[in-house]
Amino acid sequence: MGDDMDHIPEREMKDFQFRALKKVRIFDAPDELPKDRSNLLTVSNKYGLVFAGYATEVRIFQTKDLLLQNEAGESPNEIVENVQSVLVPMKFPVHHLALSCDNLMISVCMASSDCGSFIGFFDVRTFANQAKQQKRPIAFHKLPKEAGSMALVSDLKWNPANPCMLALCASDGSVSVLQVTDTVKVHATLPASVGATSVCWSPKGKQLAVGKLNGTVVQYLPNLQEKKTIPCPPFYKADNPAKVLDVFWVGTYVFTIVYAAADGTLETPPELVMAVLPKKEEKRPERFVNFMEPCYSNCNERQHHYFLNYVEDWDLVLAASAASTEVSILSRQGDQNNWEMWVLEDSSRAELPVTDKSDDTLPVGVAIDYTSNTPITISEEKIVGPAPVLLLLSTDGVLCPFHMVNQNPGVRSLIVAPEPLPTEGDRTPKMPGSTAPSSAAPFPPPKVETVPAGAVVLTPAVPSVTGGGVPASSFASSALKPTGPAPAAPLQYSFPSEASKPASCPSLSGAAGFSFSPASSTKAASDPLSSASLAPASANSFSFGSGSFKTGADGSAGPPSSASPVGLKQQSFGSVASSVKVNLTEKFTAVESSTPSAGSAQGSPMFSFTPKLMAPVSQSTPLPAAPAPSAKASTPTSSAAARPAQAASAVPGLQKSAKISPSVSKSSPSQGRSTASSAGMEKQVHQWKESDPVIAGIREEIAHFQKEMEELKSRTAKASFQVGSDEEKKMLKTDSNDLHTFILEIKETTE
Repeated sequence: MGDDMDHIPEREMKDFQFRALKKVRIFDAPDELPKDRSNLLTVSNKYGLVFAGYATEVRIFQTKDLLLQNEAGESPNEIVENVQSVLVPMKFPVHHLALSCDNLMISVCMASSDCGSFIGFFDVRTFANQAKQQKRPIAFHKLPKEAGSMALVSDLKWNPANPCMLALCASDGSVSVLQVTDTVKVHATLPASVGATSVCWSPKGKQLAVGKLNGTVVQYLPNLQEKKTIPCPPFYKADNPAKVLDVFWVGTYVFTIVYAAADGTLETPPELVMAVLPKKEEKRPERFVNFMEPCYSNCNERQHHYFLNYVEDWDLVLAASAASTEVSILSRQGDQNNWEMWVLEDSSRAELPVTDKSDDTLPVGVAIDYTSNTPITISEEKIVGPAPVLLLLSTDGVLCPFHMVNQNPGVRSLIVAPEPLPTEGDRTPKMPGSTAPSSAAPFPPPKVETVPAGAVVLTPAVPSVTGGGVPASSFASSALKPTGPAPAAPLQYSFPSEASKPASCPSLSGAAGFSFSPASSTKAASDPLSSASLAPASANSFSFGSGSFKTGADGSAGPPSSASPVGLKQQSFGSVASSVKVNLTEKFTAVESSTPSAGSAQGSPMFSFTPKLMAPVSQSTPLPAAPAPSAKASTPTSSAAARPAQAASAVPGLQKSAKISPSVSKSSPSQGRSTASSAGMEKQVHQWKESDPVIAGIREEIAHFQKEMEELKSRTAKASFQVGSDEEKKMLKTDSNDLHTFILEIKETTE
């Protein structure tokens, strides 16, 4: 289609490989090859779920149940059947699934000749809510249907930053931006005359890229105000035009664009192009790198479509064609400006298997899972850590997972731990305010359908709640049983529970609450002064701000001037100002009543704080210095009187001693008892230093540095820095002298 390039940037890559896991049967093989453009697989990495669509149903799996290792001696072609799942029936055939960025809303695109095309929006939490046996969508959106024609959803992308916004491209060329809450509102639209073919949000969700029939890609704001146009590459000429098939916004100035023949012929394979736009300070045209046909097409019956996924931390673009059995990888080169295609070894490629009749299978959905925590066995001697998993759903109904093992230097692990799916907070359907199809209602009360042969249908089990913590979601077989032999006990697959954590914080967007502060007792709340004095050093019960404790001119305590960090209990000294005033007055009186000879050296040694006794580094905000007391006190007495304010806000472990110390000063200001109290204080300070995590961390760093220095010394001790032998040095010096003499002779001759 485009001009042949002299050289497609390629590189043989042996440090990256796809390693196949066991294949899993998701749905029965269809009678005919699916030909329409579709996307029937999506993954929730936040909650560890996989959603797969087929015909008039959507199945929900736990990801861990689909990632099964191939054991030694087992056939790699074996397909696992009857994996437990939740089945949600639909009224009409499904052709597109997508998840919102918060993983709590899934869009299901359906179509029928009678009702046209429409989108059902489901709250994911409904699937695990035992109280709601009927899994109803919370809202609908119907695409306009003209006489004699029906527009399908060609592309749909949720905004990566706004969980309530999505963009969809219809097959008639129109574009819509929708706001989805309890109802669906059309935020902005582009008419069918723009000739849109695909959409994609920018990485931050601030702009929308729209591919068009004329080969251009136009950037829009969310209100569909045009901002910038990427022209069609120059190698697509007027006599051989191309249209944009798919587009993926990789970075601010980088796009992955797939072009197909403008006439839509299926015999001409699509071509993948990396478009690198000039930065603001660069004065150059757009640079297009044509990778031609990275996925070899071996089918001319299906509508062209490329599944594009980007692994940001590895700078990899994974491309899979609806007409190809393989997956290709494009990688950013070291100069960060150019891209190359990796050529993997034959045993390291990700390819879909053939059917029982030796027919090729093709992808109908592609996704990447980041929750696998299983180590990967490369050989008997080599085992590597967990890696992301590429999931390929084939036209034969088989899910093919592949570990993505990247052993290139400097790459980091991308594995994340899934959270438990909240069972509360799911939204209630508001059918009257939704745009439902005008024909027969597409969703009679949804119910779990009869179990077909070779499949397991489950309803959500009762959520378990432990001790007031986060309720754990679980999928378990209830009334329905698999058709195979029944196990001895019903299977139960529970999400990881954090029931031991108190859920004291309000949830956001219906998510389960998580506690960020330790529980405080009733006694501490009723007596803030005593709790502030006796709190253990490890308890984050209150926070010091830049003005967390101020003393007025009269010695009374004022309210704190800054709020404590989120999730921490804020101790208010102002609420007990009278008690604080009395206690501080007693301490000041005790210090002032001591003899001037005692001063700061003997009168109150327990208030002698060095800078090392300040609060830990984590409480980095400095405390305001207490104002000086009345002018009648001598200079040593003023210094001592200022220290109780520091004692009230320094290390909590020291406050208990500081509270008792005034009575000691009153009863016996002698030198001997003061010295003993000082020794006890130093011992307590030493214990605090031992338990302080900052000090412990510094010591670990020092020990680590000393170890490295010892290793460096041991390596350099054996190093030889001698360059040449003595004889060679003498010869070098003689040659240098001879050369110098020769140069002088030449100079004299020429002059």
